[in-house]
Amino acid sequence: MNLSEFRTIIENSRSVDELDAYLLANFRNIRTLFIYPSYDNIIDKSIEIEQVFNRFIRSEPIRSLRSSHASFPDSFLGVFVLFGAIFERVGMHGAITLLLNYLPECSLKYRLQAIVRYKSTNQGYVKIFQDVLLDLDHAQFEDDNDFTNEIIIIVIEYYLHAAKYLQSTNDTLGAVQLKSLFSDCSNRERFSFLGHPLVQNALGLSLCEIEQELFKINNDIVVRLSSEEIKKNHSLNEIFSIPLIQKMPEYIEHKIFDDLEGRYDPRYGEAISNLENDENDNKAYLGTYFPRSFVESYNIMNSLMNIKDLESALFNRNEINILDVGSGTGGNIMGLLECFKDRNLTNSRIRIISVDGNEDALLIQQKIVEEFNEHSEVSVVLETENIVFGLKNDFVTTLNNICHDIGADIDIIMSSKFISEFYHKKYSHYRGLYRAFVETISGYLSPEGICLLLDVTLKRRLPRFIPELMNQELNQYVLLESSQLNYIMPLSCALWHQDCESGCFSQKVYTVTHAKKSCDISNVSYKVLARKAFVDQFVSNLPQSPSFISKWKNEKYTSNVYAAGVCRNGIVGDMLSEDDSQDAFIINTLC
Repeated sequence: MNLSEFRTIIENSRSVDELDAYLLANFRNIRTLFIYPSYDNIIDKSIEIEQVFNRFIRSEPIRSLRSSHASFPDSFLGVFVLFGAIFERVGMHGAITLLLNYLPECSLKYRLQAIVRYKSTNQGYVKIFQDVLLDLDHAQFEDDNDFTNEIIIIVIEYYLHAAKYLQSTNDTLGAVQLKSLFSDCSNRERFSFLGHPLVQNALGLSLCEIEQELFKINNDIVVRLSSEEIKKNHSLNEIFSIPLIQKMPEYIEHKIFDDLEGRYDPRYGEAISNLENDENDNKAYLGTYFPRSFVESYNIMNSLMNIKDLESALFNRNEINILDVGSGTGGNIMGLLECFKDRNLTNSRIRIISVDGNEDALLIQQKIVEEFNEHSEVSVVLETENIVFGLKNDFVTTLNNICHDIGADIDIIMSSKFISEFYHKKYSHYRGLYRAFVETISGYLSPEGICLLLDVTLKRRLPRFIPELMNQELNQYVLLESSQLNYIMPLSCALWHQDCESGCFSQKVYTVTHAKKSCDISNVSYKVLARKAFVDQFVSNLPQSPSFISKWKNEKYTSNVYAAGVCRNGIVGDMLSEDDSQDAFIINTLC
């Protein structure tokens, strides 16, 4: 497909349903028109791209939706986002202004809005500073996605654009005021991206040097999005022997979307805390985040089942005890159960103790587990406990009591996207909770038991990104001589945690597809721990690799803000073309 063919399809579409069906069936091919081209190719085709955009917004289906004040289908919104991304890359500001009338509330819209503000200002660049940065502050995080890197580029472009204008008008006072705003400590504290080394370093460069730095950064983005880079990433995925599942079984989709009325409604920024969710909120959570948790949990457990001692232990159990803390509507529980079912783990009784502070979420979870029992030979008993955790000391006491009351060794203890809720609520009151969690549960794990801590990759108002905080706190624990647990995953942590840099940012990206959303993206970071004797045996059987892919972020490595990253002997760095690296989050074969 090329732009001309896409334009013809748009022009010939006469109904919303017709165009929607085409876009859904061909979205992958359409996406390549916007993602694969190099920067120069986009510039060469900018007129044609803008013509296609104008045809799209003036098409009969769009006119029909606008006149009836109806919502745009997801496929239409997807195309708007693709146009917006390409307009942002090459600065097509007239088209951006028009596009803002069509985009839903999202990070991209706020970023584009900020660009329009400083590109078309008639109030002065100093006066609009707060408005521009507030737009970018709204854009920094969207759901589980972090757009700090994109925002850094816009901030530098804003400074360059304003400084060049002030220089051309000999406005020395304005230039001093502008630089003062960008370097002011209170502004850097309020807008974390303003304090990024790339931004602050730019303030000390000449305008020519800033332009050269921006060209280098933008070139990195082009490399990341180019067809060769995408091809390389595909080849990396193909070397792993375990295919990642991206969908839920049809009966679960039917249950959550039809019977329980779940709906896809990503509430950007609101999903970081779910304790007070009402029935309507839980339906949005069920249709949006349950599928992501299902896919994450299934794939993690499917990989862990390649540890032969773990697989053997689970198959030989008469009863498997599972504790899920902060279980929500049960997406991670269901992913785990479906993995067990697919692995034919049907000879054991599975007892799940599910703890959450939201009673309505637990009721939803019970209904879904009941549905699972009707579709499986696996025997599952679900025990729900409606418990609200207090401050850190109370949290530890409550967790200890829960584990003690189970009355048996626990085979799997997991907590997904839960501890970050406390950190975002009041970090100073809960700091150290990852470490406290594993210290508390360590004595309750069975000899081959595992503890899975999974969380989002956000930062928001925290001193560091969640994966960095998790890594730092858990390292403090596992390095203690008295600690009972050690890492199994990521594999780089299992091998090299003694030499680990505490600022390491690891991340796994999952693609999730279901009836309400195609190719939804979930970015998470997680650690799996087990008893030291079990880990030592596992590591001794682990095939050696020179490095492990673990997508990192670290302020020491900012020359290429989008680089894939690997861990080598506990030290993170750029991924080199000659690297023969494994995925740190996948266990390929029985170990």
